[in-house]
Amino acid sequence: MRGWGDKERTYTEVLVHFNQTFRQGQIGISKSTVSQTIKRFQETRSYKNRPISGRPKSATSVERQMEVAQAFVENHSLSIRKASQQLEMN
Repeated sequence: MRGWGDKERTYTEVLVHFNQTFRQGQIGISKSTVSQTIKRFQETRSYKNRPISGRPKSATSVERQMEVAQAFVENHSLSIRKASQQLEMN
């Protein structure tokens, strides 16, 4: 695997370096996480996760419930359907 500059690093070297630098006193990342991140970067040229498919978010957490309540406070005429579309919820 190509590293910073011309340095070649193995997955294990990347794993150890990352855990020592960023995960001090916490559970470290796994070798498979390093491998998947590198593969994703090679395919998409981005480290960010790909958009997920599946069921949209629903108002199950307290935080999401507060977002819904705030949307209705800010706009009293907002319908439930419009609020869910605005907040990307089911």
